[in-house]
Amino acid sequence: MLSSDECLQLWHYHFMKKFIILFIFMFSACASEVTSVNEQLVPDVDIERFVGKWYVIAHLPTFLETKAYNAIEEYTYKGNGEIDVNYHHREGAFDGKVKKIPQTAILTENPANWKIKLWLFFKFDYLIIDLADDYRYTAVGVPNKKYVWIMSRTPTMSKEDYQKVYNRIKTLGYDVNSLRLVPQKWD
Repeated sequence: MLSSDECLQLWHYHFMKKFIILFIFMFSACASEVTSVNEQLVPDVDIERFVGKWYVIAHLPTFLETKAYNAIEEYTYKGNGEIDVNYHHREGAFDGKVKKIPQTAILTENPANWKIKLWLFFKFDYLIIDLADDYRYTAVGVPNKKYVWIMSRTPTMSKEDYQKVYNRIKTLGYDVNSLRLVPQKWD
């Protein structure tokens, strides 16, 4: 059995390890690429139509979501230029533990380019890079193209729609060969 000092040291070690990993993730998500942000963005986004529930169909995941099942991103517009972003998934299986990553989006002049605040410490660009005319699917990425999320209003996506998004993000330079399909199963 560990002493209280050993427990505290172990907790401190795990906390610092997670903090350093998170810092590296956030730094890499914010690093700039040759392609400008504006070249990646969709031309127009109606925020009131965009908010709501999105099912994550595929992604280039962050370290926080590599084992995600039933991943959902839900946006709630607060009316003050901010959007509550509530991401959650089951870890490792359909009956796995629920993991939540609450965030806040700050709208910019361009409604396709959000600034995401994560855990008070970090901010990064969140780019809407593809969007169906009827808002049935979307793709969101980051400027350095290391992370991308393909999302749908329903837990499944037609092959045609998926191929359209796949082609778009491939054209933008995202590593489509590393896309992970997110298992979605709802009763």
